[in-house]
Amino acid sequence: MTSLVLTKLKALLAPVPTPILAPLLTVALVGVATWLAVRYLRGFRYDMATLNKIPGPKPLPVVGNAWELAVDHVDFIKVVMEMIGSYGNVVKLFLGHRPYVVLSGAKGYETVLSSNRHITKGPDYR
Repeated sequence: MTSLVLTKLKALLAPVPTPILAPLLTVALVGVATWLAVRYLRGFRYDMATLNKIPGPKPLPVVGNAWELAVDHVDFIKVVMEMIGSYGNVVKLFLGHRPYVVLSGAKGYETVLSSNRHITKGPDYR
């Protein structure tokens, strides 16, 4: 009985022939790439019509505006203040594919904090 189980186990664990291995690896890699692409694109579930009304620097495809903010901690506030000077008190930024809104005036804070409609926790807080 034991030898029969070992024989069947060896048959199952025998190396896969090379002509079959290449297509299997290709299918596996395509499957993983598709899964990653779908997972990445699911992050774009934002109301782009509303976001397009907010001014801000044009983001790059994958990194967004992170390349502009990749500065020393001392220069970070200067960069953000330059953006506020260029685009106004409300600025839209993308870090990767996620949008962020920078507020710099009391009126913007009042609008957000006094309305239940504007206070929803985003994916960063879950």
